[in-house]
Amino acid sequence: MKPIGNCRPDLDIVDGLAKAIKRAYQKDGAFPEPIRHLAWDYGDHADPHRVAREMNGRYLVDVSDKDGNSFAAGKQVSGFAQLRDDGTTMSGNWIYCGGYTEEGNLAARRDATDAPNGIGLHPKWAWVWPMNRRILYNRASVNRKGEPFNPRKWVIRWNAEKKIWEGDVPDGAMPPGEMNPFIMLASGVGQLYSPDLADGPFPEHYEPVESPVRNPFSKIQSSPCAQIWQSTEFDRYGKPDVFPIVATTYRVSEHWQTGAMSRNMPWLVGLVPNAFVEIGKALAKREGIKNGDRVIVSSARGSIEVYALVTERFQPFFIEGRMIDEIGIPWHWGYAGIVPGDIANDLTASVGDPNSQIPETKVFLCNIKRKDRA
Repeated sequence: MKPIGNCRPDLDIVDGLAKAIKRAYQKDGAFPEPIRHLAWDYGDHADPHRVAREMNGRYLVDVSDKDGNSFAAGKQVSGFAQLRDDGTTMSGNWIYCGGYTEEGNLAARRDATDAPNGIGLHPKWAWVWPMNRRILYNRASVNRKGEPFNPRKWVIRWNAEKKIWEGDVPDGAMPPGEMNPFIMLASGVGQLYSPDLADGPFPEHYEPVESPVRNPFSKIQSSPCAQIWQSTEFDRYGKPDVFPIVATTYRVSEHWQTGAMSRNMPWLVGLVPNAFVEIGKALAKREGIKNGDRVIVSSARGSIEVYALVTERFQPFFIEGRMIDEIGIPWHWGYAGIVPGDIANDLTASVGDPNSQIPETKVFLCNIKRKDRA
C-alpha cells in the first residue's frame, strides 16, 4: 500500500535524517569524527534487510574458534555466543543474534512443523529472541539430571545417549547439573527474596493510593514507598465517599500507540472520532445515562466532558458485601489534532511506582454524571 501524501516509512525518515546529519558534520561540528565515520550503509533507499542483517551481527575479520572452526570476514554470526569483545565481531543488538544468519531471514519462515515435544512451540515458524528460545528459563522445568518434572508435557529434556537437549532451545546449553536455570541471575535460581526492590525484599499486595476497598491481604493499605507528589494543584487525592467509582485508562484497537499519532491520521480518526467513557449498563441506568449522552467524569484533580458508551463489558464488582462500579476511558485524545478531545490523564493521580516511577494511571477514583445533572 502506497502511503498517502508525503507520508514515508519510519526507516526512510530515520535514514534521511542520519544522512543529513552526516552531511552537516562534513562541513563543521564540534568533535565531528564519530558522526563523519558513522557506519551507515543501507543503500540509497534504506533496505530493511541490511538493517536486520546488521542487527544480527557479522564477523569483521577472519576468525577461528577453540574447536578449529573458521569464519570469514563479512559472514553473519549464528548466535550471540560467537560475539567477541576484541573488535573482531559486531552486532546491533545481541538479543537479535541468530535471527538473520547465513541461512537468511529466519523471521520470514513459515514452517508450522512442531517441536518433538508436540506442545505448540513451532520452532520453524518465524524466529524469536534470544536464539529462537520459545520459553524463557525452560531448564526450570527439569531436574538436575535433565528429566522433565512433567514427562507428559515436557518443554525440554536431556538425551543422555546423544548428549543433547531435546525440545525447546535450552536456556544455557551446558549438560544437566552444570548450570542453574535462571542464567540472567548471579545465583542462577529464582528469587522470592529480592533485595534490589525499594519496597522489598518480599512481594506484598498493596491497594492503589486511591482505592474504594481496604487491603484484604495486609494491614498496610498502599505502598509506603510509593512516590506521591504534592507540589502542584493537580497533586490531590480522592476519597471513596466523594469519588466512589473506580476508573481505568486503556487504548482502543482502532488507534495506534499514541494520541499524537492517532489524532493526526484521518482513517484512524474516522474509526473512533470522539473521546468517550465506557460504562456498564447498571451504572448507566442508576445515573440516567444513555448511549451517546454527554457526561462529566470528575476526580480530585479535575473533570472532563466526553460521550457515554454504554456497554456490557464493564460489570460491577461485589467486594466486602457491596457493589463497586468501574468505568474505562481511552487516553488517545488531547487538545490538538483533527478531532481534539478532553484528556483522560487530567483525571489520573500523580503516584509513582517505588521501583520504576511508572505512574499509577491505570486505576483511580472518580465520579460520573450526565452533563445536565453535573
